[in-house]
Amino acid sequence: MSGLILGLSILFSILSGSYVTELEGNIRVGGIFSNVNTAGYICYTSIVFAYFQYLKNRRKISFLLIFFLFVCLILTGSRASLLALGVTFVFYNIRFILNKKIIIATIVLLISSLVGGFLYKDTLSNALRLNRGLSARDVLYNTAIEIFKDHPNLGIGLGNLKVIGSEYINKVEVSNWRKEHLLEIGIQSSHNAFLETAVEIGIYGSFVFILIILLIGRKYFLSIKVNKLNFKKNYCYLFWGFWAGIFIRSFFESNGIINRGWITVDIYFWVMFVLFLKFDQLVKFNKNLDEKNIYNSRERG
Repeated sequence: MSGLILGLSILFSILSGSYVTELEGNIRVGGIFSNVNTAGYICYTSIVFAYFQYLKNRRKISFLLIFFLFVCLILTGSRASLLALGVTFVFYNIRFILNKKIIIATIVLLISSLVGGFLYKDTLSNALRLNRGLSARDVLYNTAIEIFKDHPNLGIGLGNLKVIGSEYINKVEVSNWRKEHLLEIGIQSSHNAFLETAVEIGIYGSFVFILIILLIGRKYFLSIKVNKLNFKKNYCYLFWGFWAGIFIRSFFESNGIINRGWITVDIYFWVMFVLFLKFDQLVKFNKNLDEKNIYNSRERG
């Protein structure tokens, strides 16, 4: 529902002209969110959840919702979330055994992508903002590394990156307009969950943070081996793919798992984790519900 509401707000923003036009001419819309990357993340997680709903109910309307959310994700222009979705798709489909059909389809897809990329390279370059590289993230990464070197043990404290980061940005050798732009928007984030955690709470805190993420990923992965039923494996691969997507995204965005002040964004990761932990109860509940519906329909018949 939150993804649907966000998507509708994105469309409303487009119709009302409330969007940002970048130098390349791209339109970026956040809808009810001022941060387009956050909006992209919620669209991405909502796509995964919509597919989760499809696996449960097998209703084709889920695909319409997925398509709608995917269009909204593109409109946000969040490259990190698009990358996360691509990673999720790959990891989810790893379960398939390579046969001739899959190999041929993969080759055709690769050739089509290469040809399309060559013919429309300028359009794709502008759409993905490749000429900008990491969009000043390299400066933020280097700044975070320098701060960590000076405060490796306990970090600078939660929420202090904005103040201390500005002091370090002033020392960076970059063009004046780029430096002024970074100072203007404020160094509220390093755009890297691992670096930001290390900067704010030090090496010990970042070790715990990484350990939490890896343990959840391990739990997802082991569930694939434990569950022998095909329909259960479907869910397990989806959870594992979702985790892999967010893990890769964490190298480019700092929110999405555990981040101070971003609970309304991070909660999507934990909702999926709770669904995973309570999966057996969910399957049992749905099975009992289906049996009850069948019984009721027979009684009415």
